[in-house]
Amino acid sequence: MFFATTQRGSRVTVAEEKKQTPPPKRPRRERKESAFVAVRTALTAWLSRPLASFHLVLALTGVLTVIGIVMVLSASSVASYNPKTGSGVYALFTKHLFFVGLGSVVFWIGLRIKLERIRQMSATMVVGCLGLLVLVLTPLGSTVNGSQGWFRLGEFAFQPVEAAKVALAFWGAHILVIKYNVIHQWRHLLVPVVPIALLMFGLLRSCPRMPTRPTAGSRRTRPSSRSPTAGCSARGSARAPRTGATCRTCRTTSSSP
Repeated sequence: MFFATTQRGSRVTVAEEKKQTPPPKRPRRERKESAFVAVRTALTAWLSRPLASFHLVLALTGVLTVIGIVMVLSASSVASYNPKTGSGVYALFTKHLFFVGLGSVVFWIGLRIKLERIRQMSATMVVGCLGLLVLVLTPLGSTVNGSQGWFRLGEFAFQPVEAAKVALAFWGAHILVIKYNVIHQWRHLLVPVVPIALLMFGLLRSCPRMPTRPTAGSRRTRPSSRSPTAGCSARGSARAPRTGATCRTCRTTSSSP
C-alpha cells in the first residue's frame, strides 16, 4: 500500500493506491528421471571428458586380451599335453600368459614415454623395421611353420612384421598430424604413408612360404581302375562292403565282395 499525490492548480489531492500482487504460482511437479535418462546423462558426461577415448581403447584392449586368453586355454590343452617331453595341458597357456604379462609391462612403459618423444622416434622405427624385413629374407632369417619371417635367438623367436605394424601406426599418425591443414588433398593424404605401407606389404609377401594349395597345372594322381582295391581302401581290407553296397570312402557301388 502506498499514496500517490496529484496537484491541480492550488489543490493537492492525495489518493491511496493498492499494489496489485500477482497470483501465486502453482508448484510444478518434479518429474522423476527414468533409469535410461540417468544412464544416458552419465554416459554423455563421461564421454565429454578429455581421456574418454583413451579409456575406451583401454577397455576394448582388455576385453580382447581376456577373450584371447580364454580361447588359447580352450584350444591348446590337447596340443600341449605330450607325455614324451613331460609337458602338461597348460604348457602353451602358461607361455601365452608370460607373453601377455610381458606385453603389459611394455604397454605400461610406453604410456610413460612423452608423445613428442614417440613422434620423434617414429621415423627411425619405420626405417629399422624395413631393414629387419629385408634381413629376414637372408639366411639370418629362420623358417617357422613354413614361413621364413622369423629371427630365432635360442628359445626366443621374433617376427619383425609385428614391430613393423606398430611402427607404421605411430609414423602414419605423426605424418597425418603434420599435414593436418592440407589433409583434404588426396596427394598429401596418400603420400608418403601409402607407399611405405605398400613397401612393407611387398617385403612381407616376398618371404618364402611352403605351398598350401596345389599350383595351377599340377596333375592329380587318379586311382587306376585295373587294381581291384584302387581308390577304395575298404575293398582290400577284411571288412569289404557287400555286393550292391555303397562304400563310404570312395562313394562307389561294390559289384563283387
